[in-house]
Amino acid sequence: MKAHHIPNILTVLRIILTPVFYYYLVQHELISGLLIFIIVALTDIADGYIARRFQWESKLGQALDPFADKFMVAFALIAILQAYDFPTWAIVPFLSRDIISVMGSLLYMTRKKAEWKPNILGKLTTLAQVISIVGYLIDAPIKEEVLWCTLLIALITAISYLLRGIRFVLNKE
Repeated sequence: MKAHHIPNILTVLRIILTPVFYYYLVQHELISGLLIFIIVALTDIADGYIARRFQWESKLGQALDPFADKFMVAFALIAILQAYDFPTWAIVPFLSRDIISVMGSLLYMTRKKAEWKPNILGKLTTLAQVISIVGYLIDAPIKEEVLWCTLLIALITAISYLLRGIRFVLNKE
């Protein structure tokens, strides 16, 4: 194994471990599920940091990383909806950034332009989603407040991505 493959290996590991934490969470094996979820979330931070720090970014990593993030969040969301009292009304706003981002990615790909790159707001949204998910898993006393903050960050990010998509369609990006 070559060192420059480490970020991609971490991303693939995140994809592989996502159904594992989902299984544990829906089986109400909270400690195992939470531990694996935290490991999965930390690989997201680690792969990006390592790729940028050592300039080991790759086309594969740029394509897989956003998919792995959305896969992780979607499975965690399904688990907390099924077993941890997450409000169903919050699904669409919680995923608003992800929905817009996927649409932006498809738009960029169909126009044969470079990949849709997340901005700092996108990274902040993922972090907020992870914190909110953990809040529901551990039944934190401030989980609703954290959820509202997450929804606000996701909405701001979705609007920023939507405006970016509009600029792209109007050929101003």
